[in-house]
Amino acid sequence: MVSATHSPYEEASMTYSLKRNSTIIVEMYLLQVVTGVMKILRTILKPN
Repeated sequence: MVSATHSPYEEASMTYSLKRNSTIIVEMYLLQVVTGVMKILRTILKPN
């Protein structure tokens, strides 16, 4: 049974972990985008 009232500490740690998770998701996404762009650039710049 979860009580409706959270202590400020619980609230803060929940918010922190949420922000942390979303930051990780954004970083993963950006990493994939950058990797994709690099691949495209390499394909374009490769002298064939």
